[in-house]
Amino acid sequence: MVAQRAGKCWMTVHILIVEDNREMADLYALWLSDSYTVHKAYTGREALELLSENIDIVLLDRKMPGLSGDAILDRIRDQNLDCQVAMVTAVDPDFDIINLEFDAYITKPISKDELQDSIDRLLTRAEYEEPLQEYFTARAQQETLGHAQLSNSLNIHQEDDEGKPKIDMDEVSAHSLPPAIANLADEYETTLGHRDRFLLKWLHIVFSFFALSSVHEEFAKQARGDKTLASMFVMLLDDIGERHKDFATLTEVSKLPFDHQPVNYDAPGVNEAYLEMAESVWDTLQSRLEDAPRYDEIESLLQFDLRQVIHAIRYSMLVSERPEIANLQESEAIETHNMMMLAYAEIDLAYSPGVKNAELGKLRSLILRLQKMARIGNWITTWERELTERDFSSGVIVYALENDIISPEDLDGIAEDDERREQVGRAIRQASVEEVLIDQWQDRLNRLRENPPEIDSINVEGLIDGIEQVMAYHLASRGLK
Repeated sequence: MVAQRAGKCWMTVHILIVEDNREMADLYALWLSDSYTVHKAYTGREALELLSENIDIVLLDRKMPGLSGDAILDRIRDQNLDCQVAMVTAVDPDFDIINLEFDAYITKPISKDELQDSIDRLLTRAEYEEPLQEYFTARAQQETLGHAQLSNSLNIHQEDDEGKPKIDMDEVSAHSLPPAIANLADEYETTLGHRDRFLLKWLHIVFSFFALSSVHEEFAKQARGDKTLASMFVMLLDDIGERHKDFATLTEVSKLPFDHQPVNYDAPGVNEAYLEMAESVWDTLQSRLEDAPRYDEIESLLQFDLRQVIHAIRYSMLVSERPEIANLQESEAIETHNMMMLAYAEIDLAYSPGVKNAELGKLRSLILRLQKMARIGNWITTWERELTERDFSSGVIVYALENDIISPEDLDGIAEDDERREQVGRAIRQASVEEVLIDQWQDRLNRLRENPPEIDSINVEGLIDGIEQVMAYHLASRGLK
């Protein structure tokens, strides 16, 4: 029986082994020939002759007489050949690899199982959307060097036809927020100063391309600003709950969106600075939303979904306190609401006079599917930072706990213990947990593309295109938010 992966028959996969040590090349070929079509090249020149569009994976020795592996890799990329390249070499990596666009770096000696695992991962990545492939190329460099400062490497490879980065995080940093939001960000940085406004700028840009097409043009900027303010409010909730583990202040701040729940500044343990800041943000957002044409219609939906966001933050606090309960099923059902995409949709709906109420159920179903995809992007690009804050709610960490890659005991004292944090991170990376979640993201995207819901009031295809771009922005901003 012929094995299958990602819809492609393995016997149709062509692997080119480029290795000047004939015995080693023949051994690799022996290991692989039962499952794949294998080609061998003992010199760089032979490799160039065998390279073609039919080659799916190249196993490339780096140091060879004559034409080196680095030079062959450059030729592959210059010719835009659609193949995955694994450097298989005895050369220890150094910073000279930064400009090499390989997809995996395998240090000799290597076992048959290790080689097979590497090929499995490369075949999976070959099915990913382009931004995800670029991301894993950048991550391969990071993990090879073990150097965290290579974050954001995606921008090295992702360029437009003029050679400029498609997604430039420097442009995000330089982005100007609307005055009302910028003033509140000034107040936050002055009184609390926990993090800068990069996340708000990132979101404000993302909302320019990820929004319901039904928003009336007259209100597009207003809706975009309102969603950024809503994000700022939840950012404060996140700071209070997940970063500071401050349940007393979280309880009082959580009352603000609900008029029937008076806030108590004198409650024991309340951080007044955070409560005052959150109240300023919420009052500003509330006053703006009240002018929206359909706010009265969507207010009850917005309040319900804000409760889901608050519940998600409390669930994250519980998982961080009791990591033994972590499971991905529950995280997807509860914790993904932290992305607040239903609330964003309702703000858009408040400015969408043409949306039919009869289609709201289909719209909510679609948004929930997109929300899970957006959360995966957030999980895989923030989990390393969250370890330093003793926040274990990321799906990356949850998956590792649920599958015994790490244990709850491994997380004891991890925020203060650099060595333990590195060990946990290494175990997660070696188990390719990010790629497991990326597989889920890709599968969800494929299913949406194949069978999109029919919603007349909005451009469904535009939203699906938008979630791809959201993922690209997540990947490009790794380590920055």
